[in-house]
Amino acid sequence: MPVKHKRHMRLSNGYGNISYLGKNRRRPYAVYPPITKSDADGNPIRSKAIGYAETYNEAMEMLVMYHKGFTLPDVQLIQKPGPTFADVYEGYFREKYELSAKKLSAASRTSTQTAYKNAAVLHDRDFCSITYADLQAVVDACPLKHASLELIVSLFKGMYRYAEKYEITDKDQSRHLEIRIPEDDERGVPFSESDITLLWLHKADLTAQILLTMIYSGFRISAYKSILVSLEPDWYFQGGVKTKASKDRIVPIHSGIRKIVSNLIEKQGCIIKVSDTAFRIRMKNFLQSIGITEPHTPHDCRHTFSMLCEKYEVPENDRKRLLGHAFTDVTNSVYGHRDLESLRASIEKIKIP
Repeated sequence: MPVKHKRHMRLSNGYGNISYLGKNRRRPYAVYPPITKSDADGNPIRSKAIGYAETYNEAMEMLVMYHKGFTLPDVQLIQKPGPTFADVYEGYFREKYELSAKKLSAASRTSTQTAYKNAAVLHDRDFCSITYADLQAVVDACPLKHASLELIVSLFKGMYRYAEKYEITDKDQSRHLEIRIPEDDERGVPFSESDITLLWLHKADLTAQILLTMIYSGFRISAYKSILVSLEPDWYFQGGVKTKASKDRIVPIHSGIRKIVSNLIEKQGCIIKVSDTAFRIRMKNFLQSIGITEPHTPHDCRHTFSMLCEKYEVPENDRKRLLGHAFTDVTNSVYGHRDLESLRASIEKIKIP
């Protein structure tokens, strides 16, 4: 923990300088060598710090070693080792899964442990010495699928939130992390036309209403937890998850499902009230009860929306906008904009059974 700062004697000219950087740092004392350069106006130019220390005495020792001719790496060796990546992980894991009042699933715990194992190259590193480049290298080098990389990035972000809260570090190195491979979770089986007709025949059922809403809007199931639903007179969804192109996109509410969406909002205040896992179970049981035997996942609703866009000749660029797919050409990615009514005209091309 940072120690309380007190004033010390001024060092003699030409010896160097020790600066106190503030109490919210684990090593608040910065050690600077003597100033030997000045700018064109004669103002002194401070050199790069020799290192950082937890106490003033340690900082003074670093400066003494510097004047005895030790090289910079040797001087920095006297700094007390801070917590390793593994140390921070243990604290983060314990707080999240053992001390928190919110009980998370066994699957969540396993996912976090697996992500940690996939970052083995960092385990023994001093946490404060790890850079953004180190973290990004772990993500880039991992040969696993997109979903596994998402777990690694999520772990890093969670650990840095924990480290900032307990003043282990004052910089979030995970902030700009990216997953640099295409998503690979887009495979699925669309509902057939006869399946869609069956869903409409059972539209009085709450599960059918949710499925029809998903089929005619194209969002991922996780997006419906935070999606903005604008009813009369504008009628649109706004939200999305995963990628930059997906997030915060606007999708007009198809006229065929407006009553259904209004009913869902009136009855439960949202499109999907239960957890993703609970809905998957409910969906499986419901589909079997109405005679749809082909196994389906909630993500198949997104594939069905894409299929319907293609079938009813929704323009390809609008299809990408509605699904939240990124454009690969500069013209559309930078200059391609469509207003709500233009997108509404495209989505209304889709016919209801």
